[in-house]
Amino acid sequence: MIPPNFRKLTPVQRREVLKALCSLNEDELLSLSNQIDLSNLADILVESSIGTFPVPMGIATGFLIDRRAAFIPMSTEEPSVIAAASYGARLIKGGGGFTTWAYEPVMTTQIFLKGVTKRTIDGHEKAIGEQVDQIIPRMVERGGGFRGVSAEWKDGTLLISIDIDVRDAMGANAVNTVAEGMRDFLTELFGGRVLMAILTNASTNRMAGASFAIPVKLLRKGKMSGHEVCQRIVEANEIARSFPERAVTHNKGIMNGITALALATGNDTRAIESAAHFYAQQSGRYQPLTTYQLENDQLIGKIELPLSLGTVGGTTSFWPASRFSLKLLSNPDSRQLNRYAAALGLAQNLAALFALVTDGIQGGHMKLHAARIAYSAGARGGSIRQIAETLWNERKLNVEDAKQFVEKEPK
Repeated sequence: MIPPNFRKLTPVQRREVLKALCSLNEDELLSLSNQIDLSNLADILVESSIGTFPVPMGIATGFLIDRRAAFIPMSTEEPSVIAAASYGARLIKGGGGFTTWAYEPVMTTQIFLKGVTKRTIDGHEKAIGEQVDQIIPRMVERGGGFRGVSAEWKDGTLLISIDIDVRDAMGANAVNTVAEGMRDFLTELFGGRVLMAILTNASTNRMAGASFAIPVKLLRKGKMSGHEVCQRIVEANEIARSFPERAVTHNKGIMNGITALALATGNDTRAIESAAHFYAQQSGRYQPLTTYQLENDQLIGKIELPLSLGTVGGTTSFWPASRFSLKLLSNPDSRQLNRYAAALGLAQNLAALFALVTDGIQGGHMKLHAARIAYSAGARGGSIRQIAETLWNERKLNVEDAKQFVEKEPK
């Protein structure tokens, strides 16, 4: 169990706690402090590799998900994200935590045929399914494989969409292998020529969601009653529903958390982001991914979005820090990881809305900015936070003033 004072420990002390908690091997431990040469590994993951680019990594605490405590690894460069996630999680924990769900891990690949007449696939489903499973026998052995096929005719193009259960993988390699492996088979069935064969990242067959119910009395802030704060949160979410430009920033805040988890676990952040934003505009108008309502003196919050995080394959299996992240989460399967991601996104959103409708968000941001100023002025170790607090309290947020405080520090 991560101790309550975890955030007050030094980075070295935190890593020692994690080493014991997660049984980290040497590579995983050294990767967290950038003390291991990953050049060879980087060179087989990307082309023309010249090294690695470390991203700050932290742990969001306070999560209670489906009655189980969880510590969420997050990789992000943006201040306040991890603190906000932890704060939102603690608020939600007061109401009993998150309830989450996730669909089976089904991804879809698309084969576009040109030069064919308008037709259906009736009578060919079984043959197509058998051919798909022959292409990915190992996936079938793991319980995955073909799950369905459909056809759509539009503007002289026949689109064949094949659904595949990819089990614990993100699934891109498997479904793209199927797409290209089905080229000749489909042209023999339908004629014409294949223009393209590739997965869709829309991932609408791979939905996940989370919800919570918090007594309004727990959300009191200063002179505002809990009921007033909750009413404001509901209104703020409706503002995002009415004004798409606001919804963009609203959803960006949700993805602050989800993308940080995806990056920490070695998943495809671009695929996760594009699927979420595609889903947000399916009604024809860009909408928030969350809903809130007041019911029986409780604030009810919900989120639903497509999520395709995997726990095997690619960077997830190779990168030491990604392996650590999955260990911290007790080695979840892909569906469980997607449920964690949904809960994290909802916590992030609640924390943001709570701040926006009460004190605003800049206070927390600027306190962290003060720490960066202290570092730039030469502060190191424990004096960084001490000088940052002084800078914030005296509202002297510039390097020149910070240098004066650094010079006063005992050598």
